[in-house]
Amino acid sequence: MSRKERVVYTLLLLGGVIMLGVAFFGSDGIPEVRRLQRESDDLKAEIKELEDRQTTLSDEASLLTDDKEAIERRAREEFGMVREGETVILLREKGVK
Repeated sequence: MSRKERVVYTLLLLGGVIMLGVAFFGSDGIPEVRRLQRESDDLKAEIKELEDRQTTLSDEASLLTDDKEAIERRAREEFGMVREGETVILLREKGVK
């Protein structure tokens, strides 16, 4: 191998080492790419949860718009409403005054 070839190979090797160094330790290096990928995965999971919650709320809203029994059930459970003529009996737990 001639001196000229050794210089060329050395420069190529040095250039490759520098490029690897920049890839691993540069501001947009591999660690940053991995961090951004984890952040992206977390955001995708959060979006999925929110879409599921939106579907649940949408279904519930449809029921409360169209289903009289669902409306009555919600009024009774959340607001303690009763029909005219019904008697409400409240039971206290032991020890509660």
